[in-house]
Amino acid sequence: MGTDASKKREFKRAYLKQQKVTRARSFALSQRQFSELQDYLQTKLEDSKCSGALRYSLGWEIAMNLPADSVLHSVQENGAFCDCEVLMNIDQQSLFE
Repeated sequence: MGTDASKKREFKRAYLKQQKVTRARSFALSQRQFSELQDYLQTKLEDSKCSGALRYSLGWEIAMNLPADSVLHSVQENGAFCDCEVLMNIDQQSLFE
């Protein structure tokens, strides 16, 4: 019986690892780009309140000449629906490890 539980745990670990890989591959930004976006947002949000939208994230996307809505879709798929949530809800380390 112990082997069944062990097999289930191993299957679950493998599944979760594959989900991380899939999520990182589907993320529109490289780790470097995401780090740059976070730095940009931290600077912008130091001087103003979060608007409750992805205003600065989308402005950064345009300035970087990235495909339209690529940042929008990636951050929303990872639980961020406004600029402050990009900083608070998306863990760069777990996304790109």
